[in-house]
Amino acid sequence: MKPFNCPSLTTNRFRTRRNRVVGAAPFVARRARHLAATQLAAASVALLLGSREIRADEVVLDTSFSDDGWTASLFGGFQSEANAVAIDSNGRIVVAGYTVTTPEDEDEISAFLVARYTANGALDATFGTGGFTATPFNGGSGEAKITAIAIDSSGRIVATGNLYPAAMALARYTPEGLLDPTFDGDGKLATSLNGAFEASAIVIDSSGRILVAGRAAGAKPVIARFLEDGTADVTFDGDGMAVLIPPDVSAWTPTGLALDSPGRIVVAGSGGTWPDLNFLAMRLLSDGTLDPSFSGDGSATTSIGSSQDYANALAIDAADRILLAGYTRTGQDDTDFALIRYDSTGELDSTFDGDGKATATLGGYDYGFTIALDAGGRIVIGGYSNMGATSYDLALLRFTPGGTLDTTFDEDGKAALALTSSEDSVRAIVLDANQRIVTAGGTGGEMVVARSGTRVCGNGLIETSESCDDGNPSTGDCLEAAGAICRAAVAGGCDVAETCTGADATCPTDAALADGTPCGGSSCTQASCTAGACSGAVALPRSGCRTVLIPLKSKLKILDKVINRSDQIQWSWKVGEATTLAEFAAPTDAALGSDYDLCVFDESVPGIPQVISHAHVAAGAGWTAVPRAVPSSYEFTDRWGSQDGITSIKLKPGVIGKPSIDVKGKGFALDTPLLPLVPPIRIQLQVVGGVCFEATFEAAGMLVNTASTFVGRGH
Repeated sequence: MKPFNCPSLTTNRFRTRRNRVVGAAPFVARRARHLAATQLAAASVALLLGSREIRADEVVLDTSFSDDGWTASLFGGFQSEANAVAIDSNGRIVVAGYTVTTPEDEDEISAFLVARYTANGALDATFGTGGFTATPFNGGSGEAKITAIAIDSSGRIVATGNLYPAAMALARYTPEGLLDPTFDGDGKLATSLNGAFEASAIVIDSSGRILVAGRAAGAKPVIARFLEDGTADVTFDGDGMAVLIPPDVSAWTPTGLALDSPGRIVVAGSGGTWPDLNFLAMRLLSDGTLDPSFSGDGSATTSIGSSQDYANALAIDAADRILLAGYTRTGQDDTDFALIRYDSTGELDSTFDGDGKATATLGGYDYGFTIALDAGGRIVIGGYSNMGATSYDLALLRFTPGGTLDTTFDEDGKAALALTSSEDSVRAIVLDANQRIVTAGGTGGEMVVARSGTRVCGNGLIETSESCDDGNPSTGDCLEAAGAICRAAVAGGCDVAETCTGADATCPTDAALADGTPCGGSSCTQASCTAGACSGAVALPRSGCRTVLIPLKSKLKILDKVINRSDQIQWSWKVGEATTLAEFAAPTDAALGSDYDLCVFDESVPGIPQVISHAHVAAGAGWTAVPRAVPSSYEFTDRWGSQDGITSIKLKPGVIGKPSIDVKGKGFALDTPLLPLVPPIRIQLQVVGGVCFEATFEAAGMLVNTASTFVGRGH
């Protein structure tokens, strides 16, 4: 009998991010032309591999997460990257790291960054501003980067990180994503603890006290403990900080921190005398003193390779056995994933792969950076590998509790997932309630969150990337009864639900109502009820938009630089048709107000307009009424450009000739059109479900029109 498989489930392991449209988080959209090379390369690989059957144990990206298993976000600024991830009690994914607010050619200024995603991979609009919050330190100057996070019993998010060059920082956020004023008065604190301090790991104990591990002045490894309100806990080793100096180790760097079942503190990292570095673990009692019952003196070191063993992650299992994960150098041009396990007394566990140590490789350079334990006690390591090639892919390995590679995980216990043709880094990992693997890191200057897992065809469970499964493997398929909903309709009035056909294992292609179908007093356009918004490939400029009354009283400036973070758009619309304040549709009200779309159309081919730029700004956060008491205008301000790169909008009503509009945007998230432009060009600011404002730029009004700069005046 041939092995059972899912003949109708096909995929390839090389995936690229598609360009997003309105309806997705606005600022994760990328310009299609910047993805062209990536998509071409991936398409070429797909042609070479062909469509193939999926093994029952294959690790795949979870397509119920952000449509294709991963999402990349640039939260304003010029670079965003994740260093930590956690899942809260509601199943929401909390990701933390940093965002850089200055171009590459300037001194770096960065801020703490925390974002929250729903279980389906969308940014959680109830958190912070549009799903994220950025926290600058030092008055908004210098570098501030989160290295680790923990969620306390009240659902508050505690983040630690570094203020370069010489201080550690803590910040605590409410479940709504706001700085918690009950923590050190304003929700954040910075300290050098009697010298430079770099934080690398965090944990919260059963009393709500916060422990942070890192290095203090003189490269001393330390653990600091803070009370729930942010003050130093002087009951911990006498002054709130314990210095960790194990015998016979000249220097070491803590990278992991955890608590065992009795509440003892375990810290791990790498140490020794360069270049001879080993895995190292120490255990302290709850008062900060060394635990002599651990390896005799409170510390244990283990050599894996001939030199340079780097422990980057720590986990403790249900039996209080201690696992350290990282990598070991095996040659001049080779590193392998490495994993060790100590028993609860600090001795290498001989029941773990025979000697307490295990290594694995995907080929070439392999780097392990994070670890998680699943419900069955299996060990998942996350990192990245180049597999002997030139770029790095997301790498996942799973070991059995006995220390061998798990052959029910992608056949050999090892999996690599290529998200893009760029470098895909993984810095943090967590398992959700369904044992799916959530990873966080970065690629191409953006924060990346991905979810993956295995699936078993015919087990009756709707698992990773499965749509229909009847629970009967003997039939040779994974079918659900015809008519069962396998993809619910998206709210908004233009999407429709899809159902299993009874003849195919996969859910039918996502469908929507035809363009022009009435919806909510408007009409559907590319699955969105936006009445002519530029939300898809079909360009439908609004008709009847208000114009300026005097020729050339509208000005448009576009910069499309080699470094995308320097891209800009500025549009002014003055001496316009009469407009009342009410017609701006209360954008300050997130529930009842209207969103805005900025759309640029190429109308060089008569009757066939093409969308060449689009930005979407939601009602609510960032909008203010001016003045607040008796509003006479509206303003939108977002220094991060978190909504499609838009940083400023000013809306002023008035009688005929008085209204004016100013829009500005900047940065990588901005969807600037390819220059030079081909006239005529029409730009519209559309109030979703309401009025619109426009200007047209003819050849005669184009003052500068080069491959990098456009300046024009229109009417």
